[in-house]
Amino acid sequence: MPDMFCDSEFAPAPRVDAEGLSRAAGADACRSPSKAALTDLLWLSVERGMAVATKELLFRGAQANGLSGWELRPLHVAGSPEVAALLLDFGADPAATEEEEGGTCLHTAAGHNSAGVVRELLSRGALATWTDRRERTPLHWAAESNACAAIQAILEASSECIDARDAAGQTALAVALVRGQVDGAEALLQAGADPLALDRCSRRAVHPQLWAAVLEARHQLKLQSRLPLLLWRQAVLAARAETPHATDLHSTPPASSPPSSSDAASR
Repeated sequence: MPDMFCDSEFAPAPRVDAEGLSRAAGADACRSPSKAALTDLLWLSVERGMAVATKELLFRGAQANGLSGWELRPLHVAGSPEVAALLLDFGADPAATEEEEGGTCLHTAAGHNSAGVVRELLSRGALATWTDRRERTPLHWAAESNACAAIQAILEASSECIDARDAAGQTALAVALVRGQVDGAEALLQAGADPLALDRCSRRAVHPQLWAAVLEARHQLKLQSRLPLLLWRQAVLAARAETPHATDLHSTPPASSPPSSSDAASR
């Protein structure tokens, strides 16, 4: 059997023996790695979006559902729709969860803004309503990462989760606004996310001027069916200008500050 590192497009690389240990190239040039090493190689080829190498490794016995040395399954790091499709063809389970937060491959693809992988997974049985250990959907992960392309891909397939709440009561829009992810918030508003679905704690954590812009955008959307982008951007820039750092855009206002008229109107 030819050297699997070279077959997997990782050449030049040392040969490996039957236990997967590195060895200098021998005269036979026919040593292959262990099943565990194959799975680690598969993880690397999948992450890099290398479809040819991925297919070869799967044919040679790499496990499509196997955990790598990094405690991740190949689907969780799929670098392209093509490798995701290959893994699914070889029996990878899209509902399998990763160890740290209990997210599925759809969660990780959404968090990495891999819109093509998101679409492939949704077309092959993954559900936009799946939740992790904190009851967060893939849309929450996308909102947290400001992953606009993934947000659009998820909501094109299903809008069922657009105002879904996690264990803390936060919607995806709340997650985006509290973290100052303006582009992600804009994409969610464009898709119809309701700012009035935000929990009270999230509303208080959003900069008052940004919250006023959200409510105005909601009003304009109802009138025109499109987000007034210029108004939105002006409000965001004004809110940032008031604070010394961009991260202060989503800082909690002082407790002594009186409630804004826009906040009072939304209650």
